[in-house]
This record gives sequence, structure tokens and C-alpha cells, in this order.
Amino acid sequence: MKISVLVQGGLGNQLFQIAWANYLARKYQYDVEINLQLLYSQNQHAAINFSQLIGEMPLLSVSKDKSIMLDDTLPSKIIRKSLRILGIHSIKNILLHDYDALTDFESCTKMASYRYQFGYFQFIEAAVFSRDIFLSSIRSIHNEFIKKCESDFFEYNYVGIHIRRGDFIKSTDPLHLATSINYIKESIKKFNNRNFIVFSDDIVWCQDKLGEFDYITYFSGNSAIEDFIGLMCCKDFILSGSTFSWWAALLSKNENTKVVIPNSKSQFMSIKANTHIGWDFEVI
Repeated sequence: MKISVLVQGGLGNQLFQIAWANYLARKYQYDVEINLQLLYSQNQHAAINFSQLIGEMPLLSVSKDKSIMLDDTLPSKIIRKSLRILGIHSIKNILLHDYDALTDFESCTKMASYRYQFGYFQFIEAAVFSRDIFLSSIRSIHNEFIKKCESDFFEYNYVGIHIRRGDFIKSTDPLHLATSINYIKESIKKFNNRNFIVFSDDIVWCQDKLGEFDYITYFSGNSAIEDFIGLMCCKDFILSGSTFSWWAALLSKNENTKVVIPNSKSQFMSIKANTHIGWDFEVI
């Protein structure tokens, strides 16, 4: 039976979903497809697509087929929500579990063979499992730009700062933490005699709030993919509460990365999760 993992949201969430699909295909030898119908229909996050970063993934077929179980319409949401409340995860030959951002890895592995899988899958285990595959693909596709960024940032010991504003400013989701200037200033104190470079979806705001620091520069990429790669090529990191910046840090070539992260309830930002990665991290 084919398993269909829905891909949606911004680049960071897409990478988590692809990592989960890759984990299912390689760990359990399942026939896994990634369903992109919602990704294309929503046109979210400036239509950023994971394939622009990592290309096609071996072992994963691609589908754009529409399914009531993987739709984002109100009736579909009501069906999934009702099933979830009732604890029902199967209807005849259709298996469904509507994961949320707080569902733990162990619970999901028990349902790994479910036909339709809709959620965020923000699992450190699957991310670490897929890291080398992602990194190999990124370096193959973006080799020249990576070499330039590493020459500019990694070799000069830059600390990458990611400041997420945009949709986080308006979001009512408690897991969406807009980066505060106080958090950035306290995080900067954790690095002695270093230069910093800011990556953000609101550079003008950052320049206004951080103008007092003459050792901070600002990256101006031509796309979110260039921002991601530029951030990835830094040596250490001050992260926002976003999956975008977390993935960039995970894919850094620095084997002794120091990371400062915000105090967040998100699974991928938890002490347990970041201890599992093994990097030097501090929560502020």
C-alpha cells in the first residue's frame, strides 16, 4: 500500500515533512509519495518549494492528486477534526491521523503505515536521519553559491542571526514567537568578539532596531532560498522560533556549532530535541 504524506507550509515545515517521508521510505521500506496538491493550491510563503533547495528526493514519488482526506477545505477540516476528537483513525481502507505540531515521534511511528498523513512532523529523529541526504542534494545543486557564502561567512567566523517577523507578528498561535530585540541583544552577549550577520523578512525593521551595533551586517538575498543557504553557511547561530532557521543551522558544515534558541514550546526547539542533536546550545 502506498503512503501519502502531504507537503504544505513554509520551507522549514516542508523539509520536516520531506524528512518524515524519507524516514518512512528508508527505515520501513514503505512505498511513499509526497502529495503536493495543497502546496500548490495554497500558494503560501511566496510559493517557496522545497525542490528549489533540495531537488527531487530519491525513493519518493510525487503526486498532485486531490483527496478529501488531504484537502484544506472547511468540510475536510471538519471531518479530520471530528475523527481526531473521537479517536477514530481508520475508515474502511483509508487510514488517517491528523498530526499536530506537538504530537511526539514515538506516537507517530506506531501509525507509520497509515495511508494518508497530514501534519507538521517536526521530529528531530527524522531530521537528523535525513540530514546528510539533504545536505548532499543542496551542495550538488547550489555548489557555487555555497562556496561563495562559506568564503564570506564561515571562513570569517560569522554568527548568523535569523529574525522572523512577517506572519509571526499577526499569528495567534502560541508556538509562533516573533523575535524580540531583547532576545537578540541577550543572545549577542553569548558570543565574544564576533561579527554578526542578520537574515530577516524585514531587514529595514532590523536595521532600525539594531543600528547601535557596528559589528552587525545585513544579508540581502534575491530569494528565500539564498537567505537559507547564506544562513546555513554561517559558523554559529542565533535562531528565531522558526523551522526555517532551525534547519539552516542543522545543515551547517560546522561540527561544533553553537546555537542560541528562544524558550519555545515547539517540539523541535525543546531541550530534549536539541540535546539529541548534540550541538552546543543555550536557551534564552
